[in-house]
Amino acid sequence: MVTEEQESITRLQQENEQLRKQVSEMFASSIDIMKSKSELESILHNAGEGVIIFNSDGTVKSLNRTAEKIFGYSEVALMNQHVPFLFNVPIEYEKKVPLFLKHFLEQYPQPEEHPLYGVDVNGNKIPLALAISEVAPEQMLFFDDFSDVQAQEEKQEEDTFRHDYELFAAIVRDISSEIASKNKLAEQNRQLEQVYLKLSQNDRIQSEFLAKISHELLTPLNGILGMANILLEEVPSEQREMVQVIQDSANRLNGIIHNILNFDQHRADEEDVKHYFDLCEVIDQILERKNKQIQMKQLAVFFNRDENMTECRLFGMENRFYTMLDNLVDNAIKFTPQGKIVIDVRLSRKDPDQEYVEIIVSDTGIGIDAANFEKIFQPFTQLEDTVTREYGGVGMGLTIVRQIIQGMDGAIEVDSTPGKGSRFMLSIPVTSPEQKTTAIL
Repeated sequence: MVTEEQESITRLQQENEQLRKQVSEMFASSIDIMKSKSELESILHNAGEGVIIFNSDGTVKSLNRTAEKIFGYSEVALMNQHVPFLFNVPIEYEKKVPLFLKHFLEQYPQPEEHPLYGVDVNGNKIPLALAISEVAPEQMLFFDDFSDVQAQEEKQEEDTFRHDYELFAAIVRDISSEIASKNKLAEQNRQLEQVYLKLSQNDRIQSEFLAKISHELLTPLNGILGMANILLEEVPSEQREMVQVIQDSANRLNGIIHNILNFDQHRADEEDVKHYFDLCEVIDQILERKNKQIQMKQLAVFFNRDENMTECRLFGMENRFYTMLDNLVDNAIKFTPQGKIVIDVRLSRKDPDQEYVEIIVSDTGIGIDAANFEKIFQPFTQLEDTVTREYGGVGMGLTIVRQIIQGMDGAIEVDSTPGKGSRFMLSIPVTSPEQKTTAIL
């Protein structure tokens, strides 16, 4: 008998100990849940975006501080309130708030373009970016209103419970400033476009004016040049010097007019047509056209093509090449009282993947001081007034050359010594297509 009582006592002690362990584990688990809940609440309340927890019919169960700030309501004022008006919900969706929000997101995935409007405490519309998701059942314990799930189950049928206690989390962000910035940027772009169109129109009018006035100037000027050329062959030697002055002056004026036209064309960045052309023929044409000036100054001119350059065909904008080289040769002739001019053309490979065509125009002219190398490329710039008076021009030739070569991703360098001459070195990237032809990129 004693033995049975002792066994019973021992069994009870064991069960009590097991119960104490279970209670201790449950207590520890409760503490962990409370800590997790506290951490979650801290995260939610300090989140940079608004968080609203509500059930399927739009009854608010919780919201964080950012949501309070966005809508102007306190959490106490909205708790357990049926407030579909927070999201400006249409009447047909008043009892199906999450369904409305989900349909909206499906229809308009880009919030800035089709914002969902919320309504604050003062009735003002607020453009919102939105994300919505259903709260998983195991996460419901983290919300105060669902801590006694067992009691709720005893009071309600299963279907009703599932409807009333289906939770949704809406993450909202006020995008008023983003939309304002976007609208401001759009307005600035519109204004810039108007300015651009106006400038383009002004450029067109200016170009048309220059073309027309230049034509009006060139027509009589060509007549003067033609008559001067005839007179040079017919007048007595004592009058030939005077006719020569007329011809030189007309040639200078003719060069100025063409430079103005070329400068305006390249300033406006007008597109030239790319095609295959012979660079050597272009240089020959330039030298032939300037042959009379070269003979008058008794200059020696040499054109050298590198022996490794078997062909002279390039793919690019021939007119630009012609204008660029024409200006360089014209300057060489103009600023070389005596001596020679040399034009060298060659191919080089500065790196394994890129080939270049190099053009060097050198002379034995008056030269340029190194301190003025950059200045000579500025538009409408001459180094000294005496240069303008003696050699003419308006200082646009080298400006045009640099504009052209920069447009081809090339480079131009100057090497010059006053009194000894100048060297202008052009380097332009090229590529070799399947045909054995060098092509300007």
